[in-house]
Amino acid sequence: MSAFTDHLAVVLRMALDVTPIWRGRSYWKINTTLLRDKIFQRQLRQYWADWTKQIKHFPTMVLWWERVAKVHIKKHLIREGTERRCVETQMENIYYACLYEALKYALQHAERKAAINRLKAKIVQIHIAKLARGKVDFKNPGHTPGGTDAPLSTDQAETTKETEG
Repeated sequence: MSAFTDHLAVVLRMALDVTPIWRGRSYWKINTTLLRDKIFQRQLRQYWADWTKQIKHFPTMVLWWERVAKVHIKKHLIREGTERRCVETQMENIYYACLYEALKYALQHAERKAAINRLKAKIVQIHIAKLARGKVDFKNPGHTPGGTDAPLSTDQAETTKETEG
């Protein structure tokens, strides 16, 4: 497998028909989708059992809540969200590599078009999820943090045009 080249590079950009949600830097907001995840709920319950053992070391529940529970819950949610975004970025990179391979090798027209459309749908789903979380970079339209612009050679770009037409 050869590395991407910048020789006669073309950038593939995908537009989504979704109205952007403008958010600025502000307070941390809980990712409520994590709270609906059964595995995450189970982990949180296990941690909660450990955290509640520390209540006896604090004069009031409020003090325990502020110094232990709230801090640990926030850290756990941030860590889990970060790990999931990392996996999401890795999957997106894999889909782009597969897209590159589908464009690179001679597949029959129908097979190539189906493969490209499947990969494109998966990439679009990732971008929709990022839009929902407000993680798209609107200062540079078409580009999301994490490098989702995939360079294609001129031949590959022409092949993409053929499959879309």
